[in-house]
Order: sequence, then structure tokens, then C-alpha cells
Amino acid sequence: MLRIKLPKLELRLPSELKNEISCPVELINATRNRIAFNIQVPSAQYKAEPVKSIVQPGFMDVVTIIVQARDVCVHKSDADKFIVQSTKVGDGDITDHTFRAEAGKVVDEVDFMVVYEPTKPPENCKRRKDTNTPDEEVPEVIKM
Repeated sequence: MLRIKLPKLELRLPSELKNEISCPVELINATRNRIAFNIQVPSAQYKAEPVKSIVQPGFMDVVTIIVQARDVCVHKSDADKFIVQSTKVGDGDITDHTFRAEAGKVVDEVDFMVVYEPTKPPENCKRRKDTNTPDEEVPEVIKM
């Protein structure tokens, strides 16, 4: 029901996070109906803001995924999966029953995975040991 704007339905993160980061995920409603969504996070190290909301027909909502800082990736590559539930709603608010599958009601579920990438410096940066410059030499700045 909602289209998730995320390449390959993957949230790509560095394997080491020294600081908390946030990643936007766009939920697009291309229907003529009001669509409610609910984000289920895989663990306490993640937050989604907002967790639940309603996207009006022809509009989109941006959900911010917040990932807590950590020193190393301690997760299995297939362990972290978000679930986005969505369903058509009328004029009312989201209730406890909104995302329950019942007779005649469709609750769509789409998963997107967290993919941890190895942490490495940008390709255009070099560490001092990868150059021929001795550690003692520091280039001088010449002011003109």
C-alpha cells in the first residue's frame, strides 16, 4: 500500500558508529485512500520517529530511523529487519485494532533489512603510513 523509498529495501549503516545517527525513510502513498503505517523496530538500539501515523492520499511521510552509537557491529547480518505495516483507514485515528488482520481487511507488511558495511576511510584520504612523508615532516603553510 505504501511505497518505501529505500534502495533495495536496505538501510546501509557503517559497522562502527561512534555517534548516534539518523536515516530518513520516505513512505509514499500513491493511492486515493488514507493509509496508516506502523514501524516495528528490530531491537532497542533503533528508534523510529514517528512509529505510527497516517499518510494522506498522494502525499508522503518521512520516518527517521535513529541508530544508537556502538563500537563494533555485534549483530548477525540477517538479524536486523524493520517491518512496515500499512492499511487503509477511514476518517478516524489509529487504534489498537488498526493493524490486526481481520476478515475483509488487508494489512500489508514490507520488510527492509539493515546492512552493515565495513568501516573504512574515504578513498581520497590516505593514512600517513600509506605515503612517503616521514612522521616528523609537517608541511608549512605559506601565507601570501
